[in-house]
Amino acid sequence: MSSSTGNYSYLIQKIDEFIRKYYLNKVVRGAIYLSASLFASYVVITIAEYYGNFNELIRSVLFFSFLLLNLFIFGKLIFLPLLSYFRLGSTISHEQASEIIGNHFGHIKDKLLNTLQLKKLADENPAQKSLIEAGINQKIADLNPVPFTTAIKIADNRKYLRFAIPPLAVILLIAFTAPAIFSEGTERILHYNKKYVKKAPFTFVVLNRNLSVVQGDDLELKIKMEGSEIPQDIYIEDGLSSYKLDKENIVRFSHTFRNLQHDKQFRLSAVGFYSDPYVIDVKSRPSLLNFNVSLEYPAYLHKSAETLENTGDLTVPEGTKIRWKFRTLNTESLAIRINDKTNFLKPEQKNTFQFAVAGKQNAQISIRPENNQVKDNDFISYKLTVIPDLRPSIEVSEQLDSLNGKALYFMGKVNDDHGFSRLALNYRILNKGVAGAYKSQSIPVNRNTTSSSFFHSWDLGKAEIKPGQQAEYFFEVFDNDGFNGPKSARSETRTLRIDTEEETEAKVDKSSENIKHKMDEAIRQAKAIEKGAQMMNRDLLNKKNLSFDEKKQIEDLLNKQKILENHVGEIRNENKHNLNKLNMLQEQKEEILRKQKQIDDLFNNVLDEKTKEILNNIRQLLEQNNKAETQQELSKMQLDNKSLQKELDRILELYKQLEFDQKLSLVSDKLNKLSDKQRQLSAAAPKSQSLDSVKKEQEQINAGFRDSKSDLEELERKNNELEKKNNYENPKEEQSEIEQQQGFIDKQLNNRNVSRVAEPMKTAAAKMKQLAEKLSKMQQENDMEENRLSIQNLREILANLLTSSFEQEKLLLEVRNTSPDAPVYLKLVQKQKDLRDNLKLVQDSLYSLSRKVPQLQSVVNKEIQAINDNIDRSIQNLADRRSPEANRNQQYALTSINNLALMLSEVEEQLQKMSKNAQPGGKGKQKSLSQLSKMQEQLNKNMQKVREQMKQQGIKEGQPAGKGPLSEQMAKMAKEQQLIRQALQEINRDLNKDGKGRLGDLEKLSQQMEQTETDFVHKKIKQETELRQQQILSKLLEAEKAERERETDNQRESKEGSDQTPVFHSILDAFKKEKQRETELLKTVPASLSLFYQLKVGDYFRHLDSK
Repeated sequence: MSSSTGNYSYLIQKIDEFIRKYYLNKVVRGAIYLSASLFASYVVITIAEYYGNFNELIRSVLFFSFLLLNLFIFGKLIFLPLLSYFRLGSTISHEQASEIIGNHFGHIKDKLLNTLQLKKLADENPAQKSLIEAGINQKIADLNPVPFTTAIKIADNRKYLRFAIPPLAVILLIAFTAPAIFSEGTERILHYNKKYVKKAPFTFVVLNRNLSVVQGDDLELKIKMEGSEIPQDIYIEDGLSSYKLDKENIVRFSHTFRNLQHDKQFRLSAVGFYSDPYVIDVKSRPSLLNFNVSLEYPAYLHKSAETLENTGDLTVPEGTKIRWKFRTLNTESLAIRINDKTNFLKPEQKNTFQFAVAGKQNAQISIRPENNQVKDNDFISYKLTVIPDLRPSIEVSEQLDSLNGKALYFMGKVNDDHGFSRLALNYRILNKGVAGAYKSQSIPVNRNTTSSSFFHSWDLGKAEIKPGQQAEYFFEVFDNDGFNGPKSARSETRTLRIDTEEETEAKVDKSSENIKHKMDEAIRQAKAIEKGAQMMNRDLLNKKNLSFDEKKQIEDLLNKQKILENHVGEIRNENKHNLNKLNMLQEQKEEILRKQKQIDDLFNNVLDEKTKEILNNIRQLLEQNNKAETQQELSKMQLDNKSLQKELDRILELYKQLEFDQKLSLVSDKLNKLSDKQRQLSAAAPKSQSLDSVKKEQEQINAGFRDSKSDLEELERKNNELEKKNNYENPKEEQSEIEQQQGFIDKQLNNRNVSRVAEPMKTAAAKMKQLAEKLSKMQQENDMEENRLSIQNLREILANLLTSSFEQEKLLLEVRNTSPDAPVYLKLVQKQKDLRDNLKLVQDSLYSLSRKVPQLQSVVNKEIQAINDNIDRSIQNLADRRSPEANRNQQYALTSINNLALMLSEVEEQLQKMSKNAQPGGKGKQKSLSQLSKMQEQLNKNMQKVREQMKQQGIKEGQPAGKGPLSEQMAKMAKEQQLIRQALQEINRDLNKDGKGRLGDLEKLSQQMEQTETDFVHKKIKQETELRQQQILSKLLEAEKAERERETDNQRESKEGSDQTPVFHSILDAFKKEKQRETELLKTVPASLSLFYQLKVGDYFRHLDSK
């Protein structure tokens, strides 16, 4: 049983092997068929395409037919048998295989099939199974020797190679002989959807390395033709358009594509042949569409921020914050190169970039948009011009006040491009080569302009520069640079030296001598002009007209008169200069200051407008050839010069007296100073560690006294020059005593006996003090005596003048009531002559007095001249019996006499007041409100102390103090309050003569003081008293302030520029003109100009100023 089964299995295994070989044979055969199909179809379609040049459709049909045919063969003859070989697909059954095997092996025939059938029958009939299996085994035994697989011979497939070898041979033949058939045919079949043209006898060769260009650029296409035949012309097809290429030579052609914006496809054509399509790759160009610039100016320029659109080149002030905002296209980054430094910006938003920089220096700003495709774009360059804040400049001119040596006037100009923050005068004092610290004076300046003029007056007295010291000074201006910090510019450093007292005194003496010399010269000139006018008048009496020579002589007289006026003007200016120097040298006494002012007034009034009017009238009359009126004007000129002579002679005498008084006062002050120094040295010498320093100081004192001694001798000489000498005697005895003491001191110092010099020094100091007091007393006595005599003489003159006035008035009425034909008329003429002789005596006395009394103004001499002139004319008219004309002249003379009497009366009142104040027992100088305020303040303090003492002693408010020290203090305070009240009442009377009450209600203040006096007398101090005293002090201070303001106004009204000399006014006028010119120039500059042009305008104006 088991053997039967194993045999059958073996039989089935052999059949399965046959089946597998069966399918393997099919695969081999299918491969041969597939190769034949591939070779044949490939040859067919490639040759067909090569020669047919089919279009895309046919090539597509050929390509896909080739694929489908061979895929079908592959699937049918190879793929399916392979599946069956691996038993993955359907296979033939064992029965079918048995038939194939039986057909191959003839002796088997149906045995194998019957065996299989018996096996099946045995399975279906178990009862007969053993019998059937025995038959099966018998048959199997017959079949076992037969190799079933040999029924299939794979080598028999060689016969099918006849289908594959011919097409393969054709392929090989063509491959070696015409490979282009396969290469080109295969290429066109494989690229069935690509359009191929018929191969031309030439080739289009593009010489460009690549067909790539940046958007907006041009591309020049260069073509070279290669081949057996070269066409005459080549065309390029760009869409629907066709262009002929430019022919460079036989084989080279070119064409330029302009402003390419997008990718462009084209092909070349010539004589019906076409190239493959070409595509120009256009890269997106990064570009700058627009931008704006925000400018934030430095705060100190006071300029509003602004935004500019698409402004490339910029001109900005230094320190300006500049912010750009760029709007771009196709840009991924923005390269900004500032000079040599490059910054790469990333977009804040798409295609939006921002960049900021501070304007510090000029720069070349280059901008380049970039993206991944284009990185070599051109830079867009702009110029940034930064206008630096320049240093300011300063120009200063100076002038020393010739009339006030302690004043320097400066006029200057400062320039800057934006404005100023500060202008100052810096100075330091150099004392014997040792420099002090710098001090500064701020000067107002217009800070918001680029050019400003300034004027500054420097009071050297307030600068505390002492005689003999030097001042080193310069001006410094600072600009308003808020970015770098203010920059400064300095003017030239200059040095000024203040004369020592000795140098100033020497200059004053020299100037005084010069003034006297010039006055003598002026008197001689006036006499010469008077004489010339008199002679000319005499020559013109008998002539009808003026000849050329006479006109020339009159012109010469007028020129001499002009020279005289200039000469007098020089004297006046030099006198002012001299007085200022003298007043700087020492603080003058009130009496000397008064005389100085009176003489200065005389100088100012010596030439009036009437003199100038006479000169102008004569010039006009000469042009009109008017002889009669010219004579009259010459007569006036003669009289005017005669009056001028007298006035100059009088001023000269007064000037000599003033010079003497000033010198005497100066010597007295010197001796007082020397006395103080000697006394201080007497105290310091015994304690001094340095003998040399004591000797040096003593030598300086000795030298000072020797100078004073010389001054006293000079005083004696000056006194002798006076017409009426002062009661002065050189105190030689006192000088000798002082010199003896100084000699003793020097001897002791030379012997190094310092301890023995203190007493002699004190003695010398006391004697110098006594000598100074003697000189001062001598001067005071001289002034008092002079005033007394002047008052006495003035009273006599005034009495005679009044008598003459009454007689003249009486005579005037007699002439008016007497007929010219009356016998007594001649007596009236004689009376007028007698009156003239009497007035002549008055005039001589008055002229003599005027040479000693400066209060007599120059108008006095002019009134005298008018009296003489009118009386002379009245006598002439009376002689000619012309009563009306004589009466008119008499009336004029009477008016002048009365005017003169009134003037003399006022002068007498002034002299009496001066004499009263100068008397030792007199009231003395009236106290000022400032002094009264201080006295009242001290009184209030004393009252407060007394009240505190009363509280300490238990005295209640309102109760009397009782007897004792407090009572005495109360009485003393009552007396002091009374003195203050009386002084206040006197001031109130003097100031309120005209009823204007300039200082308020001082009378009420006096009443309050009187109430306080009552409280003090009753020895009571109440709260009410204390409050009243505080009110009194407050009102006194207010009145003092009002008095100062009144004095300031009076000085400004009466003598404008008493401290501000003509030099000051001339410089100030020039400064005002300069400021006016600046204002007018500024009006011509439009405010809307940009910064650049404003600077240019400023430079232009400065250039004009420099010319």
